[in-house]
Amino acid sequence: VLGEWANAREACVYTVEPAPSQSLLDLLSDLPAVRLVPGRSPECLADIEPCDAYVIDGDHNYHTVTGELAAIAAQADPSRLPMIVLHDVAWPWGRRDSYYAPELLPESAVREFAFAGGVSPGIPGLVDYGVVQAGAWAAAAHEGGPRNGVQTAVDDFLAVDDRFAYCSVPLVFGLGFLYARTAPYSAALEGLLNPLHDHPVLRRVEENRVTLILAAQEAQRSAVYSASISGHDRDAGHEDPRHAELLDMAARSAAEVARLQQQRVRLARGLEAVRVDRDRIGLSLLKAEQSAAVRDRELAHLEGTVAQRDETIAALVGSRSWNATAWLRRLRRAAGPRGSA
Repeated sequence: VLGEWANAREACVYTVEPAPSQSLLDLLSDLPAVRLVPGRSPECLADIEPCDAYVIDGDHNYHTVTGELAAIAAQADPSRLPMIVLHDVAWPWGRRDSYYAPELLPESAVREFAFAGGVSPGIPGLVDYGVVQAGAWAAAAHEGGPRNGVQTAVDDFLAVDDRFAYCSVPLVFGLGFLYARTAPYSAALEGLLNPLHDHPVLRRVEENRVTLILAAQEAQRSAVYSASISGHDRDAGHEDPRHAELLDMAARSAAEVARLQQQRVRLARGLEAVRVDRDRIGLSLLKAEQSAAVRDRELAHLEGTVAQRDETIAALVGSRSWNATAWLRRLRRAAGPRGSA
């Protein structure tokens, strides 16, 4: 689609691919506006002229994404910074590295990882179920912490380069948008993205989508396992007495996984409600503190006024005129109120 768009507008699209397949080469042969750049990112970005927009959706780890963002920002024209679109800024790779070829990265940039196992929402380690990479890529053994994941790379980039603004849409594993604050299109882009930025309803939709994906995968694995047992029984010419028990166990396991995932979604919603209450209480406390500060200023002003009056009275009592008329005040006190006997 992007290639056809570029062909129609005499634009140019660069695509970086470490190992281009024959199907990709065949596809690009009909898209002259798309130029293939064989190699690994971010190293090969130096061979590409600065672009108006970039899409980062490859090796989802902190080291690679950080290098790509730094390379893009370094070679960009300061007066015309590009827009950068990043996929996988949410779960599972927002806060957890994944590696297609960890052996090609610096040893210091690679966290403890495994090609086997899977990842599941709310579980920081690796599990035997969940989203399973099946050897296609490696996942970091633990989620979270510094220098771990795509979104963490974005956060650290923004901490050192304040020329860019950022919005993210928490759907389909998360889509992030980096763009220049001063770009002529920034207001129009913010009008589209700000209503979606980290929206709690969209987060819940994504949580439900992931829950359904995991439940479907678990059901599929259970079906494959059941079919393999049935085939083994047929080949052996007898019915294993444990067959029904294993099928029942697989079904109950799939149901339990789905139940736990749904429970996690409910807990996440409860946590979101607690956060909303916390923010509301925090706002009330802030207003109370502001009111107290106003009263403290008023009290300090009143105390200052009283102190000034005390100084005025003290100065009056110590004045010569006050001392000179002391005999008259004593005479008045001795005479008492008018009209008395």
